[in-house]
Amino acid sequence: MKEKSEKSKKRIINSTSQLFFDRGFSKVSMDEIATGLGISKKTLYQHFPSKEALLYQVVTDMMAENGIIIESIVNDHKMDFHQKLSLLMNHLSGVISRLYRPFGDDLRRNAPEMWEEVDRFRTKKILLNFRKLLESGIRQGVFRKDVDPQLMTMVFSTLIQNLIDPRLFSQIPFTAAQVFETIVEVVFRGILTEPARKEFVNKIKRGNK
Repeated sequence: MKEKSEKSKKRIINSTSQLFFDRGFSKVSMDEIATGLGISKKTLYQHFPSKEALLYQVVTDMMAENGIIIESIVNDHKMDFHQKLSLLMNHLSGVISRLYRPFGDDLRRNAPEMWEEVDRFRTKKILLNFRKLLESGIRQGVFRKDVDPQLMTMVFSTLIQNLIDPRLFSQIPFTAAQVFETIVEVVFRGILTEPARKEFVNKIKRGNK
């Protein structure tokens, strides 16, 4: 019985996540969620007492899943440094695209406490692992030795913070993925050693195809 309940709960979360990311959570009703799943509202409320509780679970699961992926990339000893950096940047591009409008804008306006959770995730998972990768790259001769990991992490943090702010994209004719790719190429071209630069840029481009 417990396993069946967990499967039902997971099905609800997966279906609702897509609706929230596509339309923004405030424009999706519990009626629509229940109808789309072919279940009664009573059944839906048995799993989640409110739409806010469902939103919390969607965001929490998203952060947990991406945290695992990010750490698995950074800590994978079988991949070389270029592969790790390429995979990490491409994964972050996808994460940021998901946090683009309408979902991100909706969170910022109507669920600021959840938006703060996302920002804490950015600091605790993304930036800590980014710094870890930077320090590893300096030791391996991929990044220049005069690069300060703390300063570069602060720069990257500011860029990411602005990038996931939906207000930015109301003013420019580019997608989150396009902006992120440009930032990655500009930032890393500057701090990579000469031998590493060409290989990294080629791998980033291959990964985006």
